[in-house]
Amino acid sequence: MIKEHSTIQVSADRHGRSVVFDLKVFERNTRKKTKLFAETQCTDNHHFIIQFFVKEADSVDEIIQLFCGQLIHRGFEPSQLRFKNRGWGPWQTLTPAN
Repeated sequence: MIKEHSTIQVSADRHGRSVVFDLKVFERNTRKKTKLFAETQCTDNHHFIIQFFVKEADSVDEIIQLFCGQLIHRGFEPSQLRFKNRGWGPWQTLTPAN
């Protein structure tokens, strides 16, 4: 069974433009354990749509690390993030591992 786990906003800069990604995290329960995956998308002047997928992560921290790696690979600089619980939490500085 698949259900929504959480929502994370990640702010990243690219070519002088700041983009806020709404990263939806889902969880899939199997017999052995729970796996997380996430997806989001954006557009820019050169691409109609840029999609980001993170598959098979064990924790939210791993989701964030893998997503930041994809952002960096595509020319974005991740700068901050926040989590949605009952409302949006405060922005936290993001220092992705290279």
